[in-house]
Amino acid sequence: MYLPTTQAEAIAATPVAAGEWTRFFRVARQHDLDCLSATFRVHVYAPHSHDTFVVGVIEAGCEEFTLRGERRRAGPGDLCFVNPGEVHDGAPAGDGYAYRMTYPCAALLGEIAADLAERPIRGSLCFREPVVADPDLAARLAAAHRSLETPKAALEGDERLHRVYAALLA
Repeated sequence: MYLPTTQAEAIAATPVAAGEWTRFFRVARQHDLDCLSATFRVHVYAPHSHDTFVVGVIEAGCEEFTLRGERRRAGPGDLCFVNPGEVHDGAPAGDGYAYRMTYPCAALLGEIAADLAERPIRGSLCFREPVVADPDLAARLAAAHRSLETPKAALEGDERLHRVYAALLA
């Protein structure tokens, strides 16, 4: 059995090596949205799950991971999705990868989906595909992530994030 974990706990279980880096930050005004920027060359995540969604973008290199019983790869311009409770791992393919990840709770995505639908959403949200090649949307998610990381660009980051999440949900 895999207990849900935060991304910080998942990384702490197998610490990063020399030449790798991680940066965690939280956006309190977005339902305490956790965010991660990282570059991994040899770091391997043990199987784990999250209480939140995982929504992110590969900026360089290639990540391999097992999800829903299948081994998958994601590279530059790919969007990655993991639904709450889904057990997954992660490892570099080749020379490693750099990515930006967000961990939105169901309430945050539900509010955005309800705004899109102009009515309350019933049932649970989920992403059907764990890897989607969409360089334009991936670039927009990376830009939103960078804006959220910069305190001076907080409002811009919030707006960009909501637009990107809306596009992903649509």
